Amino acid sequence: MLTISSLPQAYLKALFASRSETALAFHSLPLVVASGLEIVGLGLDGVDFVIFFASVTLMSDDDPAFAQMMANGFNQGRLPPASARFVKFARRDASDDKTMFRPETWRLYNRHSLRRFQQALQAALLGHATSFLLVPEYLFAPTTAKLDRLYQRMSRPFATGELGVTLALKYCPDGETGGFYSYERK
Repeated sequence: MLTISSLPQAYLKALFASRSETALAFHSLPLVVASGLEIVGLGLDGVDFVIFFASVTLMSDDDPAFAQMMANGFNQGRLPPASARFVKFARRDASDDKTMFRPETWRLYNRHSLRRFQQALQAALLGHATSFLLVPEYLFAPTTAKLDRLYQRMSRPFATGELGVTLALKYCPDGETGGFYSYERK
């Protein structure tokens, strides 16, 4: 379900329909794909991304025991609420479902654009948070050291509320077992 190829082309077109031709950065309003799954379009420096906001229920295939097993193995037993959202992103043109979430397959054209990508991601998350007020937490799983630093840097603007929504860092990955960053709505 969390693949670019599983999304109808009409959804992808709708995500980017309101983008201006001259926009250097863009993010769409969230689009509901299914219960517990929303997507947002993000454009930066001529590269289009799709951001998935997937509930814990959806990610665990509606299997609470499996969700708890994953939490035990990766996040010191902390099971996020079923309505929390995992945030994952991939290039819109990703063609291999097995590698679409691996950063080496969606590098930015300008490697110095990571800070701008962070700002665009924060703006997209803000759009989701203001549209889905009942989502209590946002979860980010770092797959590289650069993404780990990016998710750490997001904690300051989230905590201060300068983006319009206050999200406090609830927990972060354990250095030995891994896990994810959890930002809780305040």
